[in-house]
Amino acid sequence: MHRDERGWVINPFDHLADPTAVTHCHAFSIEPGCRRGGHVHEGRDEQVAVLGGTVAIVDMETGHEEMMSPSSDRLLVIPPGVPHVFENRSGVTAVALCFSSGPDFSGDAGPRL
Repeated sequence: MHRDERGWVINPFDHLADPTAVTHCHAFSIEPGCRRGGHVHEGRDEQVAVLGGTVAIVDMETGHEEMMSPSSDRLLVIPPGVPHVFENRSGVTAVALCFSSGPDFSGDAGPRL
C-alpha cells in the first residue's frame, strides 16, 4: 500500500511471484457489529486487505485475533485449513478485499456467518 497526502492506493497482486495465479478476488462489506465468514479454505490461502473500518480476523480454533484497518498498510495471509471469521469492530461500515490462488471454492467448509 502506498499512502501520501492525497490518500492511499493498493496494488494487491504486486508482491506475487505469478500474479496470473490469482483465481479468486472479491470485496465485501461488514456493517458495524456484524460478522462474515465462519469457514475454512482447505486447499488454498486467503490474503486480506482492509480498505475501510476496523476488522478483527479471528482464528476460530485458537481465538487469536489480528486487527486490520487501512492504516495497517499490509496484507494478512490466512493459511489453508485455518477456520476464520471477520468481525467489524468499528462504528462504520468495514470494507475488505480478499484474494487467493488455488482450487475453486467448492472445497470450502463451514457455515456462512
